[in-house]
Amino acid sequence: DEIRGALVDAYRAGLVEAGGRSEGLETAVAVTGAAKYCWLAPSILTRLAQGRPLDAGAYEAEAGVGDDAVLVRCRPIMAMFVAWAQAALDY
Repeated sequence: DEIRGALVDAYRAGLVEAGGRSEGLETAVAVTGAAKYCWLAPSILTRLAQGRPLDAGAYEAEAGVGDDAVLVRCRPIMAMFVAWAQAALDY
């Protein structure tokens, strides 16, 4: 919730600063976020299936922490992506 809130607040501030309106912003962020990051979960699963470490990727600042630590850290983000995808389907 903290990450989602910070993200939506940042988009809202940018829109308002640019003279835009922020009605429907959370739905727009959900729909575009779901589309933009639909590749991430399959990528993680592919790396695990191939036996490639998750802590050596471009998005990992802490190399060597292990797959379990990466998965624990990614879980809230993945849950947000699932919620975004559901919001997109409900739209």
